[in-house]
Amino acid sequence: MSNIIWCNKEWSKKEGSHTQLMNHNLTILAPYESSHSDFKKYCICWERLLKILIFIWWGATSINVLNTILCDTNVLPHSDRFDDKPLGLWGYYNLSGQYIASICILTGSIMMMTGLFQLKCLIKGYAYDLTKYKDQSTDSPTNTLTNTLTTTQINNTMRKLRDDYLNIQGCCIAYSQLWSFPILISLSFCTQVAISSVFVIHYLVQDCMRGDCSMALVFPFIWLFASIAIMGIILKSIADVNQSTQLIKDVFIYADGDIENTNSDYRQIGGRAKWLNYLESNPLSLAICGTIITTKLVVNTGYTIGVALGGFIASNVFG
Repeated sequence: MSNIIWCNKEWSKKEGSHTQLMNHNLTILAPYESSHSDFKKYCICWERLLKILIFIWWGATSINVLNTILCDTNVLPHSDRFDDKPLGLWGYYNLSGQYIASICILTGSIMMMTGLFQLKCLIKGYAYDLTKYKDQSTDSPTNTLTNTLTTTQINNTMRKLRDDYLNIQGCCIAYSQLWSFPILISLSFCTQVAISSVFVIHYLVQDCMRGDCSMALVFPFIWLFASIAIMGIILKSIADVNQSTQLIKDVFIYADGDIENTNSDYRQIGGRAKWLNYLESNPLSLAICGTIITTKLVVNTGYTIGVALGGFIASNVFG
């Protein structure tokens, strides 16, 4: 992770990779010191967590591999495992594949999370940077400077800030192009796991009603909650990026003076009215396969799915 994040590479539109894009975005993020620091801390935390998760995953897999060998060699008594049943797809928990799966899933997921958080830091850093152009009281040096600025100076400053805005917008578009398909595939797999787990739970509960209960019932519940949690984390991270874009509008909305008044705040960058019109006509968002995922969409979807699954499972368990 350190090698991926901190080496200097330029973003190539023709042969762009996630590594190049993250390093390109770092050059845009660097002037926003607070957000840049937050991103570094976030990456360091994930790097440490990655090592812990791999240690736990590989440790559990190695224990299961050893246990399987001991059972096959009759050193330990053979137990009836869920893997050996048809509902377990005769080896659904493939031990040898767990080492490969852990590397692919964990590293890919962390790169996705850090990329989304980087976009969030970019947007927040830009929003906080705009506040320094807010006009002060009439007696302050900043306000005196604002009154002496020429139209050319104001236009140049406004053009620079809008160029920065367009750069961040380009980062969102590039990230969307790189990650839309992988995110869609991840959500699809999680959905399939959730649906499969629901059917497995249904049939295992039917077995329990006939007096054939076993600890195997725990596994589909784990898969179900894990798949829903992964979907929730992905969707919530995307929604946080789109939610942070509102901060840029809030900078100009929650300011002094009427929006259309020429004496309102942010005169040195063109005034509130011009900026709000610009942001409205050129919105900033992260679209995944053409869909803008918002916090409201995530909450509504999660609530609906939760109620549906909860009702289905409850009807099987208590019905």
